[in-house]
Amino acid sequence: MNSVKLFSPVFLCFFFISSLLAQKTAGIFYFTFSIDNEMVKEMEAERKGGGILSGFSSAAAIPDAITDSIKQVTERVLSEKLGMPVGFLTVTTNNGTPFETTGIEGGTDKTSIEGLPMSAFKKAKEQHDEDLYLQILVSIEEGQGVRVDLGTGNHKIKPMVTMNIKAMDKDNEVVWKSKVQVKDFGKLKRSTQTDGDWEVRQGETLTGLMILEMYKQAVAEIEIEN
Repeated sequence: MNSVKLFSPVFLCFFFISSLLAQKTAGIFYFTFSIDNEMVKEMEAERKGGGILSGFSSAAAIPDAITDSIKQVTERVLSEKLGMPVGFLTVTTNNGTPFETTGIEGGTDKTSIEGLPMSAFKKAKEQHDEDLYLQILVSIEEGQGVRVDLGTGNHKIKPMVTMNIKAMDKDNEVVWKSKVQVKDFGKLKRSTQTDGDWEVRQGETLTGLMILEMYKQAVAEIEIEN
């Protein structure tokens, strides 16, 4: 009998309100992450006048573990900033194929991280009931403006992370948006050399761990309007 008294009207009211607050969630339905090719290509060779199929290159791989870490960092930091659970949404076609990045979204001069959600808002809303729907665009690109080459074939590139994020409500109305740029990083040494008919470009590159650490700095600076 004493246990029944615990469920007083005040307790039930508090439990009901707490449950409503806890039910608020946000889902990431669109997330692209592109990197300038030059920052991940260890070496690239091209034969002059040979056409688009006359060269070859090798690039630093971005392991799946780095992609998973980017997702985990995103969910944790945005959940803390929003004060509600934030997760990645898996949105699929009618035959069950997920809408996600494939590595070509950045264009021919950029490398895109694969396996991130890339759905239309309408499709995401059809399959997931969220209070907020998040769209995130991240890029790592040249951050020092005009590049100066003194004729030696050597140059330096300064990575800059740009992150744009916006949140939409159930009616696809933008509730808030934020943008940060972080460029307090070192420079990558690169060189371009000519060997007969071949032009060879090579030098320092960003590793997967470097990309992850740079992203951590960017997402930590996002300002969210609650």
